[in-house]
Amino acid sequence: MIRLIAVTIVLIVWDEFATPAALRLPIAPLRWKLAGQPDSERRKPEQCRTVTQMDWKMTQLALTFQRWRSALRLGGTVLLGLSSGCDLPDRHDIGMFRKPAAWEVTDASASERDRIEPSGLSRGSDAEAGADDTWQFWYLHQVESGDIVGGVEMQSQRITSVGTDDQIQVTLHERVLVESDASVAWTPTQFRYMTSNGQTFWYALDGGLVRSDSKFRIGPVEQSRLVEVSEKQIRFTADGFSNTQSKTIALPGILAGPLAVYRSLLGHPLAPHKQRKMTLLLPLQESTADLRIEGQPPALARRLTDQGVVMDSLREAIAVVAIDASRQRQQYFWYDDQGVVQATNVSGDPRFTYRCEENQYNELAKPVLQQQYPVVVDVPGEQIAPGQLTLLALDVEQSPNSLASTTSTWPGITAAPRQYVQEIDSSHQRVVMAGPAVSLAKFAGLSPRYDSPVELADLAETPVLNYRSTGVKKVLGVAATMAGTSNEEKAVELNRTVHSLLSFVPLSTGVRSASDIAQTGLADSTEHAILLAAMLRANYIPARLAVGLRYLPEAADESVSPDSLSSADPTPTYPFVYHAWVTAKVEDGWIALDPTTGQLVGPECLTLDITDASNLKADGFVNRYLAILRSLRLRVSAAVVES
Repeated sequence: MIRLIAVTIVLIVWDEFATPAALRLPIAPLRWKLAGQPDSERRKPEQCRTVTQMDWKMTQLALTFQRWRSALRLGGTVLLGLSSGCDLPDRHDIGMFRKPAAWEVTDASASERDRIEPSGLSRGSDAEAGADDTWQFWYLHQVESGDIVGGVEMQSQRITSVGTDDQIQVTLHERVLVESDASVAWTPTQFRYMTSNGQTFWYALDGGLVRSDSKFRIGPVEQSRLVEVSEKQIRFTADGFSNTQSKTIALPGILAGPLAVYRSLLGHPLAPHKQRKMTLLLPLQESTADLRIEGQPPALARRLTDQGVVMDSLREAIAVVAIDASRQRQQYFWYDDQGVVQATNVSGDPRFTYRCEENQYNELAKPVLQQQYPVVVDVPGEQIAPGQLTLLALDVEQSPNSLASTTSTWPGITAAPRQYVQEIDSSHQRVVMAGPAVSLAKFAGLSPRYDSPVELADLAETPVLNYRSTGVKKVLGVAATMAGTSNEEKAVELNRTVHSLLSFVPLSTGVRSASDIAQTGLADSTEHAILLAAMLRANYIPARLAVGLRYLPEAADESVSPDSLSSADPTPTYPFVYHAWVTAKVEDGWIALDPTTGQLVGPECLTLDITDASNLKADGFVNRYLAILRSLRLRVSAAVVES
């Protein structure tokens, strides 16, 4: 018996150290795909796909070695177990810790594998309405560091109307804070911007989508889409500046909405090797895509409970959304036996989404839900003391691949009203924002005052600055009589008028026409600036839109906390938020007006870009702004404050 045990130990040791490392197929990481585990403990879904696509011969050779290793370990364990009287773990115990290897299960027959099942979206009559129609779930977005960066609330209910067929109404409300990418070689100043997704869908009982109403936000811009489905076509309607814009495409069949996977799995779990296929509506892209849901064997995954994140054996499905051959997305879903999704992850996305209870959602997602500004930049540097800011200086470094170096449409940070720039070298600048007008003698070596020549575009009417519209003419009548006054006096008075007409809210639609803004009482800084620019041009005063960052003094005390000063990096950071205002040409030159305050722009505002709004579009506006932020490193170098 002693000899037998000794031989067994030798075989196991030989198996462990003599097998070539290159032939050891990483089957365990390939099977587990642990949702939410660090990279050191698991392989991400996209890495798993790479492994499964290894050369066939190499895979077979590796599997042969794995079979030898399994046989050696099994034989050794049996001999040692027999000699010591220990029991082998049963099949259920093995299955709880890893998914079985290919040779440990019976393969599905060709007729059963990849069988197409019904979508699971069709519902019965009123008498058959149940939990599949009425439900409400909450989810949290979490990154690998453990931070909660967003949340989703989704709800479904059956709508009964007199004289019409019943419908199922599904709503989705999502909000996410997107951090600046710190993984690239050149890291900009840390910033985060708000994205949100609010959608309502109405389904017929046969599972087909009837219509949808959606709103999408990226930073300071929100866009809306209305979708109506008829027997043969799909009509997309988007908000325009002066009129609605519509697009029509052919109806490929019964449509499903963005929550189709959740609805399909709920109450109808998908068995391994089975598939469900449907056509998916993409409202923002104004198109449709093919959706394929593939059932997978159960997997060990993380889910969120009242006690925190725990490991559990869950069902698994993979959803593949394909607009065409080059635009595809793969998403993993882990769900329970009732078909309720517990966790999900999009391949390549560091975020994992976990189902939670309502109280957890309200508590853990509170910082995201209470975020008030569309973009916040955390600028480090010298201390800014409390009090009235009269001068602020920033050191600026531009990325080698900044927007200014790749396109001629953005010249980089330049002089602006009350903003002076010192060029240190090709990639470094010092920018000084002053309060009252100052003499150039105090800023030796800095750029001269902003003195751009007036262009025809500075007075032109555009789809956004439609100052001849009835709405703008109506608010112009509210302004005080300005006959016999100078252009500067008119500009200052119109600035006060807009401030009194509109109430400032940090989050609104953003880019829309002046006539639409004039009919509302709430507006963000972009909308304030658009209405003021239109009113100035209506009075023959050249006007441009300016966008940049505004130092938020009310949040400065929180940034300069004792904890931040006692950390490894004692440099405090200060919050600068997205802001827009207007530059106007008057008798003595260009001045900067902030209609959200009704005052002239002060030293707290950094001008990043100035445009005549001749070709202003929502997508291009926000993409350009975020690209500029990704090109910059900012640091507070000096601040003058009056107590």
